[in-house]
This record gives sequence, structure tokens and C-alpha cells, in this order.
Amino acid sequence: VNELCSQANEQFVNENYQKAIELYTQALTIDDKRDDIYCHRAQAYLQINKLIEATEDYDKALQLNETNTKAYIKKGSTL
Repeated sequence: VNELCSQANEQFVNENYQKAIELYTQALTIDDKRDDIYCHRAQAYLQINKLIEATEDYDKALQLNETNTKAYIKKGSTL
């Protein structure tokens, strides 16, 4: 999971947002309890203007960890 996230983060930095989303999604199929991965994927969705998907991922992150302030703040940018 960590390797997939590392690869996804690299793709995000290189502005390959769709590839980053694919890699984050692969990581989530292995471990769907990581709120940080949902937040990262939401950020990638935001970059390609997929606001509904981003909001859903922030909601999932908050379900998993209601103290995730980053998810609260970033979710506000999708509204």
C-alpha cells in the first residue's frame, strides 16, 4: 500500500492526476481504512474538477477519522 501511495504521490506532483487516482484506488482496494489515501485521491479529483468524487472521498475520510481537519478544510473547497 505504501509503495502504491508513493507512486501515486509522484504522479500527482507530476500533474498526472488520472494516473494518481488509479494508483490511490489500487491502494484502497488493499486497505480501505486509510483516511489519508481518501484525502489524497480527493485532491487529485479536485485537480481535474471532479467535485462529486472529491466530496465523496472527503466524506469517506471523515467517516474513518472524524478528527481529520485536513478533510474538513479541503471538503469546504468542493462546496
